[in-house]
Amino acid sequence: MVRSTPLILKAEGRECRLETAEAFTTERARELTRGRRGLILMDRNFEPEAGAWREAFPGFTVMFPSVAGEAAKSLEEAARVLEALAAHSLNRDDWLIARGGGSVTDLGGFCAGLYQRGLKLGLIPTTLLGAVDAAVGGKTAVNFAGAKNQLGHFYLPRFVLADLPAIRALPEARLAEGLAEAYKTGLLFDPRLSAMVEGWAGEPGGLAEIIRRSVHAKAALVAQDFREEKGLREVLNLGHTFGHVAESFYSGLSHGRAVALGLAVMAQLSRAHGLDDAEAGRITSVARRLGGPWPASLSAEEFYRRLKADKKNRGGRPRFIVLKAPQQPEVIEAAPEEIWSAAVEVLGE
Repeated sequence: MVRSTPLILKAEGRECRLETAEAFTTERARELTRGRRGLILMDRNFEPEAGAWREAFPGFTVMFPSVAGEAAKSLEEAARVLEALAAHSLNRDDWLIARGGGSVTDLGGFCAGLYQRGLKLGLIPTTLLGAVDAAVGGKTAVNFAGAKNQLGHFYLPRFVLADLPAIRALPEARLAEGLAEAYKTGLLFDPRLSAMVEGWAGEPGGLAEIIRRSVHAKAALVAQDFREEKGLREVLNLGHTFGHVAESFYSGLSHGRAVALGLAVMAQLSRAHGLDDAEAGRITSVARRLGGPWPASLSAEEFYRRLKADKKNRGGRPRFIVLKAPQQPEVIEAAPEEIWSAAVEVLGE
């Protein structure tokens, strides 16, 4: 995932270039869009940089979500973006560039795929979590009816350009959120990646390799099952079934911390499916370091209600990804009581 040898994700006859940018993000994005027209949807944290982007992209309009974080993934915010695209008479040969964290790239991808059935999309993730997860794979979504990612579709961007300077400038807690998602990918596919996360001690120089390995592993799987029709992508939900429930319940719990909690719950549940106690303890310890401290308790009644709304359910039973061993995932239909018991064990520690 370097400029000289980009990783190309191919799906449904289309290609997405996956690169990192050590510097001059505007210059590389301008090369990739070839100076056409479009809209740049940018995280409000980067508002001081808007002037430089307007200067670099004279044919583009810059806009910001009216709210920050996960709240930006709403139909109301999507309507604002779609109205802006229409107001500037953009068409399918034009671009929508989304620069920011996972919420901004999700929102941008959702709108780009809807507008005129798809205009050109470029994603510039500025968080580690966005670079290793939200921006890779072609999933777009907004939240709806109190549940996460309930409205969405699959839409492959033309390019993903990870903004390394912005990522390296993140506070340690924000980096830890992305490391939790990278750890999930390592546990599924890449022991070297999981070992890098386990041993990570704050060295910003290692982030490019963590991003590269994470993206390579995920893109290889996505290319085989872009629309989740073969069931291959399902294993990417490792840590997410309980994580999404917790994220929707606790307003202050970020996605990365929720995934870390979900990995700890997964580790406990996996003990009944072959994962030995030492591995389960190690995964739980790493997850706690990356995402803790977590809330002390969760209402059982609320847990069951929210679990029912999870889109991965089949026949009323949650689909849950466990590990028989590292890099050996298994899809099970878990009883809600099993998941609750594992959660109590983690949250009660």
